[in-house]
Amino acid sequence: MSYLKCLILLVMILLASCSDKSAKPQSKTEFFEEHNKMLQENKERVQAILSDDFQFQGLEFIYVDFGKVYYSWWGHALIRFVGSGATPNEDWTLSFIADFNDYELDNLKAYFGGYEVLTVMKPLRDYMDEYIKGESREMLRYPIVATREQELKFLLIIRDWIKDAKKAGAYTFRQNNCSGLMMKALYKSGISSIEDFETYPFDMPIQFHMDNIIYLPPLKLTYEDNQNLDGSLYRPCQKDCHYYSKMAENYYPKKQIENYYDFKKQKTNMSLDFYLVRLFWWAKKLTKLLID
Repeated sequence: MSYLKCLILLVMILLASCSDKSAKPQSKTEFFEEHNKMLQENKERVQAILSDDFQFQGLEFIYVDFGKVYYSWWGHALIRFVGSGATPNEDWTLSFIADFNDYELDNLKAYFGGYEVLTVMKPLRDYMDEYIKGESREMLRYPIVATREQELKFLLIIRDWIKDAKKAGAYTFRQNNCSGLMMKALYKSGISSIEDFETYPFDMPIQFHMDNIIYLPPLKLTYEDNQNLDGSLYRPCQKDCHYYSKMAENYYPKKQIENYYDFKKQKTNMSLDFYLVRLFWWAKKLTKLLID
């Protein structure tokens, strides 16, 4: 499995070095002006999550499906702080990227860990504008079940990484990427028990089901209807899973819930195929996307 992961990432690096040359190249001055503006804007936005007044009711994993551009072929992973905004679409949402501060991207440096991690905070709507409207990519939200203590520990870890990027470790394409960093933060907070942080966004929903931190089917993000779920659906149902499943019926068809998770046995009903099978599924889906 590790060999296959390495193979995918080597392909990704080769593709990254073959970016579209038809677009008008950006001058060095323009690059640094744009880069510094982005850093400053993010520095201002992260003050919200660093504030003692920051409030949220739960966490959601948001999967951004892949699109036709090469850098989107593995999907993208986000974490939404539910209830942190005045409206659901204004909820603060977390993303990890590399601070690519070189005028010409150094692929080897990015692969082996030469760039710092940049913790990006934006309102959910900004990500929707970027991915749904700008790149025609689907976004799915999954409620993460965790105790309040675990959620607050996760928040402290993110704050630490914002204040000192070195604590997150150097960004690498192979492991300490958007999905690996998310896995690491969830593990360190006690929410997840997955110790292998080498993963890809498209595989994370299945991993989270195997790890029992996602009980419910995904909800598709739309501009019109992103209602918050009842707070109890973000908490583990260690004792009263019947109450949990009944509450979930306010948001999902009963049959869909039953097909997705067995609340009596407290384990997923999904077919969790071997990694190689999932890899072929990814390749088939990507091929169809590119042909269409």
